[in-house]
Amino acid sequence: MSGKDGRQARELARIWPVAWVGFADHEPAVTGHPYTDDDHVDPAWKPQDLADIVKYLRQAPALVGQTRPEPCRLCGEMLASATFHFDGEWLWPDSLPHLVERHDFVLPDRLVARIRAHAYRPPITTFGPEAKLPWPARC
Repeated sequence: MSGKDGRQARELARIWPVAWVGFADHEPAVTGHPYTDDDHVDPAWKPQDLADIVKYLRQAPALVGQTRPEPCRLCGEMLASATFHFDGEWLWPDSLPHLVERHDFVLPDRLVARIRAHAYRPPITTFGPEAKLPWPARC
């Protein structure tokens, strides 16, 4: 599955079936094949509201925090590795805004629609028990 022209990324964003994104180690359970950046990268994906989308991703409540940085798998920039955000429905790692902003990572359509529906302001979220969050299944 080559996604070099972005078609694979756009299709995967359209059909993404779970409420988490950005957990590369867990994607084989969703896609049926090992993770590749090509599955998510499309240099042509530049929505006009990209800055607002990225701001939402950064401002959503942090769920778990740890200061141990790890390098981005695409550029080597040091990023938080164990900080996650949750907006009451979707779960993502702290590195996702970096991937979207710097590496043309295409977000699932349902997540983008939710962000826009909330006028780019993450809802105030009360976290329930960890087991109730949409964590990726263990691979």
